[in-house]
Amino acid sequence: MDKMVSKQRRVSADMDIDEQKDNLSSLIANPPQNSRVVEFSPELAAYILENHNIGNRSKKRDNVRRYAKSMSVDNWSLTGVPLLFSKDGILIDGQNRLSACVKANTPFMSHVVFGVDPDSHVHIDVGKTRNNTDLFTKMGVNYPRETGMGLRMLVSWSLSRSDARNYHMDLFEMRELYETRIDKSVLELCIKKAKAVNKNTGYPTAHLTALMYFAWKQGHSEKVKAFMDDLISGYGTGVRSPVRLLLSTINRLRMDRFARITTHMYAIMLARTWQNYLEGKASKMSDMKVGLDDTFPIKFSL
Repeated sequence: MDKMVSKQRRVSADMDIDEQKDNLSSLIANPPQNSRVVEFSPELAAYILENHNIGNRSKKRDNVRRYAKSMSVDNWSLTGVPLLFSKDGILIDGQNRLSACVKANTPFMSHVVFGVDPDSHVHIDVGKTRNNTDLFTKMGVNYPRETGMGLRMLVSWSLSRSDARNYHMDLFEMRELYETRIDKSVLELCIKKAKAVNKNTGYPTAHLTALMYFAWKQGHSEKVKAFMDDLISGYGTGVRSPVRLLLSTINRLRMDRFARITTHMYAIMLARTWQNYLEGKASKMSDMKVGLDDTFPIKFSL
């Protein structure tokens, strides 16, 4: 019986393409316990990429080119690195190899594992080939790149660190934070507004996202929306209004070829400007002078 089932669900390039698709669908719907060796035809590879490759990371063009060259000269061997399909039929790993198959127009063989936990992408190549953007793309989150950057900045500021570059979170921690402690709708709104400010001012999106999110969660939603709108318009009465002084300082520093604006400076100046704006005070020139040892001026918590 097992041999009959195995034969019926065989997938190879010499089969009719409709039969290849049907047998692949059967393996996805009723996953075998062990990996299966599948011979992927270019037609089947193209079908999978079009119909099962949902929310995957960007293709690695150099890898696709290298794989295709090996396949085209019959230099592709059956390795122990499998293609992975989730329980719901989504291709989790293997799009570069399938893309190479299409490019080379040559079949190739590979082990395939079916029925993988859809969330397993969190643990695949952690810290190596998959990053925050890959994680949130796979999860179907809008603004996947900005979400990862914003979360790292949120955590850093909650630890009174102005700079997120030296703060490491693995993908499991990132996903856990997003799923359990973040107001997703507010974060998405903050990213959207931050991107608009960034487009007009060049101010880093992650800093703007973190500032708006924390201010919103502290009960200042209307005030921080007005603050962001004022940043977009450059509005402010008087040369030392918080928004105008911040933007003029940033523009001056950018024009100075001997100056370099660091992420630490962006964070401190933005936080001080927000404090003054919130309290209805004019900013001082000293607010725009940032030293290496200056600490983050606002206490935020997640």
